[in-house]
Amino acid sequence: MKIVFSFLLALGSGSAELLLAEDGKPTEIRVTHGPMLGRPKTDSMSLWVRTERPGKVNVFYGTAKGQLTESASIETTDIKRDYTGIITLKGLKANTRYYYRIEDHQLEGSFLTMPQAADFKNAKGNPKGLFNFKFEFACGNNQGGGGDSAGPTVPVFKTLNAKVRADINFAILNGDWLYEQ
Repeated sequence: MKIVFSFLLALGSGSAELLLAEDGKPTEIRVTHGPMLGRPKTDSMSLWVRTERPGKVNVFYGTAKGQLTESASIETTDIKRDYTGIITLKGLKANTRYYYRIEDHQLEGSFLTMPQAADFKNAKGNPKGLFNFKFEFACGNNQGGGGDSAGPTVPVFKTLNAKVRADINFAILNGDWLYEQ
């Protein structure tokens, strides 16, 4: 019994940061804008965030929605960069769905890493390993819906969100939508 308790204590202390991130309590630093994902690759993805003041931002991620076993962080955002920072998740598997959660206020989502050309190579039919990928293109400015725009209530938004969201490799969003509140 003593050995089991010691093991559980050691296991718990090694993942205390992960456990704290899942308890729903707010952190000292608040993310005010983002996360926005970008730079999709076969083995990495970057997340851009803006905070209300300088501070550390943690992101937890993994391949199972309820089991975010990996973590990455940016030590501090800085006024010189408008309190923004980029966290790059490295060592990811190609063509794999990952789930993530920003420690601050439990902001969460998922993404798909890019496929790897080597997985599609065929000496006779596809020697270069070419492959298709799917992406979405949209203009995201003026989405507030405060009487001067249709906002995210137009039928195409609902359709794309319901039918295409989980099936695209990335999206290109044009417009200054991030700053509109």
